[in-house]
Amino acid sequence: MSSIILSIAVLIAVVYAALARLKSGKALVSVSSISYILPSWMFTTFFGVEMLLLSPVIFEKLPEVWKFLGFICMLGLWAVAASPYFRTEATTLHNIGGFGFCIVAQIIVGIINPILLFGWMPVVVYILSGLLKKKKRSDITFWAEATAYIILIISLWE
Repeated sequence: MSSIILSIAVLIAVVYAALARLKSGKALVSVSSISYILPSWMFTTFFGVEMLLLSPVIFEKLPEVWKFLGFICMLGLWAVAASPYFRTEATTLHNIGGFGFCIVAQIIVGIINPILLFGWMPVVVYILSGLLKKKKRSDITFWAEATAYIILIISLWE
């Protein structure tokens, strides 16, 4: 059952990002930047639905002593969902929620399957290659967010 739930979550995320990419015609700066491309209700709905889909699987996979991390992830996604206009209002709420979710999601990955944390290597190489070429990359945040999400999904799939 959890693989079906995760498949739905991934499908929604891919469609959501693809719609924003098609509408903007350029690389996404971050997942949050989509709130300025697509209607804000879609942004809030997307994060709310992702929270509802991921939470039961996170709670199922985590050992009893670590289940509180699932609540922190839920709160992080809720905080992001509640602040679609993060550039002008509720910036702190949005940033704490986003960073909190991504960091705690990787702690969860470390608990479930730490070897998956090596999935960050392509992002590190991408960032370093930009630094070595002295080329400013505007999409680093998007790829970091996507990596955190993908690695979490893979760890939950097992």
